[in-house]
Amino acid sequence: MDVVATLERRIGGRWISIEFHMDSQPVEEPAESPMTVCEAVQEAYVRPLVLTPELVNCPGALHSLGWSKDDRSLSGKIMPSSDVAPEIESKLIENTPCIDRPVSAVTVGGDGNADLFVSCLQPVDVMNLIRRWQLSTGSDVEVNLSNVMAVCGNILARAYLSHKICMSFGCMSSTDKNKTEGNRLFVGIPNDLIGRIL
Repeated sequence: MDVVATLERRIGGRWISIEFHMDSQPVEEPAESPMTVCEAVQEAYVRPLVLTPELVNCPGALHSLGWSKDDRSLSGKIMPSSDVAPEIESKLIENTPCIDRPVSAVTVGGDGNADLFVSCLQPVDVMNLIRRWQLSTGSDVEVNLSNVMAVCGNILARAYLSHKICMSFGCMSSTDKNKTEGNRLFVGIPNDLIGRIL
């Protein structure tokens, strides 16, 4: 089954796959220059690409993907233009999931063995997704919403680690990079939940 095409047909929106490589780096389709995860998600609608630590220029994404373990280095970079107190910013960073296994590379897009699927959906498509989940499982979708490392940490890392559907309105960076309208919601679905939804 072509999961991306099936998600687009049954849920709506445009979807991409995400694959985490733990032991090796794929040689095909590297990003042409350093970028954010948000930019990679946007680019993946056109062509798949592979991210490695040297091809990611966002400190939040480097943290979320386990490529930077120094939380203190994030201070003032995640929310640089806000009036957030340093202790609040530190707490928000601490509460954001990060992958603790050694990730060698991340393939964004393509038709490989996906760990999760990501989209930026309109409300009607999110409603369709939630309805399918409820009819399949008899339970609600429980969501943690944050605009700190929203796509890299609260979609990619959280969905991968929790094996749950994750949603986010994005952060200022992801909204700018993806040129998303204000009426869309980022969604991440782990591969092992796809059968229940479809």
